[in-house]
Formats: sequence, C-alpha cells, structure tokens
Amino acid sequence: MKQTFYILKNNSGSDGTYLLSGEYLTLYPGDEVTLKQRPTNITSNIIVSMYRKEVGETILNLKPKTKVEK
Repeated sequence: MKQTFYILKNNSGSDGTYLLSGEYLTLYPGDEVTLKQRPTNITSNIIVSMYRKEVGETILNLKPKTKVEK
C-alpha cells in the first residue's frame, strides 16, 4: 500500500511556522520534519515536498481474522 508523506524544510536564517491540527508549530533554521498529513498553513520560508512510499501492512492496517467453526 502506498502512503503520502510531506517533508518540510526550513533553509532560511529565520524561524518558520506551520499549522497542523489547529496548533502552530515552529520549524527552526536548517531543520527538517516529515509528516503524514499536509499542514494547513505555512510561512513562506518553509519548503514542502510531497512523496509517496510503499509501506507494508502494520498491525493497524490488518483486518481481524474470523474463525470458522465446523
């Protein structure tokens, strides 16, 4: 299954902010963060890159198996 990720980079010399789930978070100069959700709002000094990656099934993605009795 493919999943979309977002990389936020701050290559400027000043702090940047982004809005995620109703909370403003700071991205300091030279920092990078990877998110599973695209931020709602960002400052102009933050660069957003999107990529899709193949991820294996995790325990959260598995459906419960039903037991068939004879």
